[in-house]
Amino acid sequence: MNPFTYITRSALPRGWKVVLISLLIAILSALPLLLLTAYSPEQEIPLVLGFISMFGVICGLISMIGGFLIILFDIYKQ
Repeated sequence: MNPFTYITRSALPRGWKVVLISLLIAILSALPLLLLTAYSPEQEIPLVLGFISMFGVICGLISMIGGFLIILFDIYKQ
């Protein structure tokens, strides 16, 4: 089963779904670029790929913070 559909169809609260999906996005978008950066022999390409993967990780972590804020808001509203 697709991990994204498994997470969206689960009985988790909406904040945890946002956190898990953003973690998957951060891992899946940045990990191949980080591995390519680590094993690339040239000097300029790893720098560019490192910045691109860093941007993907930062976007995923910012959305993860948003998910934690949704969790705190839901706990506050109960």
